[in-house]
Amino acid sequence: LYSDDGENYTVYSGRCTHLACSYAYREDEDHFHCPCHDGIFDVVTGAVIGGPPPRPLDTLETRIEDGVLFAKYQEFRSGIARKEPV
Repeated sequence: LYSDDGENYTVYSGRCTHLACSYAYREDEDHFHCPCHDGIFDVVTGAVIGGPPPRPLDTLETRIEDGVLFAKYQEFRSGIARKEPV
């Protein structure tokens, strides 16, 4: 989840685009890191900074209702260059 203004949000899938492993935020380095094969992603854009992931982090559809953020969870194929729903 990322927001630079507290009103507009980007919600990323919790799976790395390489082999669908979970990744985590590294506060000391200010990026997302996948420990499976050292995939590194930009927090703001989800872009690949390093490692083998073939595409940026997948984003999820969102909406805000009565001040509550909702994200539509969806799985995507890993290991390919295009974002393809499963």
